[in-house]
This record gives sequence, structure tokens and C-alpha cells, in this order.
Amino acid sequence: MKILMLVNWKINYLDSEDELIQSPDKVVKGEPYWFFKYFKEKHEVDVVGIKTTPDWIYDFEKNKLHFYLRQPFSMWGKSEKYDLIISHGSQSSLFLSILRRIKSNKNTRHLLIDVGCMNGGRESGLSLKLVKLAGHKLDGIIYHASIQKGYYERYLSWLKEKSFFIPFGTETGYYFPNSKIKEEPFVLAYGAIKRDYETLIKAAKSLPQIQFKIIGLIDLPFEVPPNVELIPFMAVDKLRDYIWRSRLVVIPLPVFNYAYGQMTLLQSMACKKAVVVTKTPSTIDYIEDNKTGIFVKPYDVSDMKEKIERVWNDEKLRKMLALSGSESVKAQFNEELMGLKVEEVIEKIMK
Repeated sequence: MKILMLVNWKINYLDSEDELIQSPDKVVKGEPYWFFKYFKEKHEVDVVGIKTTPDWIYDFEKNKLHFYLRQPFSMWGKSEKYDLIISHGSQSSLFLSILRRIKSNKNTRHLLIDVGCMNGGRESGLSLKLVKLAGHKLDGIIYHASIQKGYYERYLSWLKEKSFFIPFGTETGYYFPNSKIKEEPFVLAYGAIKRDYETLIKAAKSLPQIQFKIIGLIDLPFEVPPNVELIPFMAVDKLRDYIWRSRLVVIPLPVFNYAYGQMTLLQSMACKKAVVVTKTPSTIDYIEDNKTGIFVKPYDVSDMKEKIERVWNDEKLRKMLALSGSESVKAQFNEELMGLKVEEVIEKIMK
């Protein structure tokens, strides 16, 4: 089977393996891409990412339109030569689906891995009309947060039986426990998008004895106390080193009714780190409270402070959370298991 994989990020095309690049971000010549390497059957897969140049066009698409136009438009005609199109993210798939209403090969199927619930889960206005228009050209949806099922039932009812919850799976070959790295006394938070750093910073102010490092930002729109260090975005291999060195990881999240934050959560758990994370619709599928992680109430400064302080001061608790979390990734939330479940969905929609 010929498959076209369209992703909403830049792809590195390599002649040989580079272990410092995560599997979703690279295509290695002669090797299966990302989760396809776990498929029982081998397929011919072409992977196309988005163009990030020129900067002003990329910025306009990403931050103003919130849709990628160049990728789907350039692949529109070519995509019909494939048996299956897999779009990762609705930012490009919605436009491609609308184009395919104009002209498409009836034998080509289109599967969406919907990480953002149709570009934000909008429930009214022009955005919803576009979602419905595009949805009629989809043959299946995979989603990583169970709450999204309700959105499809309300607004894309014809896809109700063609939408499948598959937990996200992290790359345990890249994120793993490293006993050679000595733990240091700091709390780590990382990620620049969809984070509730205001709640974390307020909690940190009341914990002056604890050092915090936040990676991914160099500025925040509120006062940062002396015990909080802001560190710019860095390469993933350097980020992984910070994860290994941290005493615990905190993931402060706002509330949205779709998938976000799971990659950070599972990467930290795979590295055998205790995690304190906001309880949101995006995390409830991945954490068993007080066993594989510690939940914090959304936007609750006092609860954030109490949970961080509790885990910081209790080494036995940290070790229990770290071990249980890493075991849950191995058993439920790894890349291989995700890949095998994606293959099952493909088999269903290709019948």
C-alpha cells in the first residue's frame, strides 16, 4: 500500500541515522518512518512536513491563520496517487479535505490524527462550518484524548463509528532512565505552548527554598521570583539531560477539551521522573493519581504549592511515582503500542 503522511512540523531527511533527533522529526533513508517501523506489514510511505521558510509566510500561517495552506495545496494533486493519506493535525488536513471536495480519487482514503480537536474544538461560527465541510471527506479519525469523542458525536456524527481513541505513545528508546546522571535539587518545567506558568510562578514564590527551571521561554508577562530560572528553547538532547538531572517535573496546564501536554508528560515519566501535572481533559487518560503521578487542580495556586512541596520533601514518594510512571509508559503509552493500534485502524478504514 502507498501511504502519504502529512505532518505539521519540519522534517529532517537523513542519509543515515542521527540518534539526537526524535523519530517523528526525521526520515532516514531506507528506514520506516516513526511508528510505521512497528507495523506488521510494510508499506511504501512518503512523508511531507511543512515549509518553515520564508519566515513571514510560516509565521502568518501558524500564528495568524492557524492553518497551513502551502503543504495541502502543493500535495493536493499528488495525494490522489496514494491509497491512503494520513494527516497529523487538522491545521493542514482541513484545507486538504476541502480541496478534495473539488477533485479527488474516490479510492484514496484520508485518515486524520486529530491532536487538537479540529483546530481548537470550536463549536460555532465559520470555523465549525469549515470543520463540517471538511469532515465529509475524512474516512477516519484517531485522537489522543478521550474527551474529543463527544465533539465528534455532536458535530461530525457520520464519523462517530470511524473515530478511534489511541493513547499517545512516547519513544522509550530515546527517553529512558539514566542512572549515570546525578540528580540535582531543582524542579523542572518545560514547554512554551499551552502552559499555565502563571499558577506555577505564584506557587514558586511561596516556595523560596526550592529552585525552579523553566525551559522554552525567556520572558513571562508577570514578575518572576529569584528562585525561578527561565531558559531558552534548546535541542531535545540537551532538554533530555535536564529531565534526567531534575528532582521532579511539574507540568502546569490550562484547560482545553482536546489533546495537549501528553508528550511532555510521557517523556518525563519514561525518564523515570516523578511528575506533578494539572488535572485536565488531556491528562486524565494518562495518570493514575497518587500512583503514576500527582494531579493538581486547574489554576489552583495553593494546591500546586502543596503538591510540589509534598513530592519535593518525600524521597520515598518520588521513587514510587517515578517507578510506577515509567512502568505505565512501558505497558500502555509507548510508541510501539501506538503504532500497532494505528495499523489496526488503517486496516478497518481500508476495507
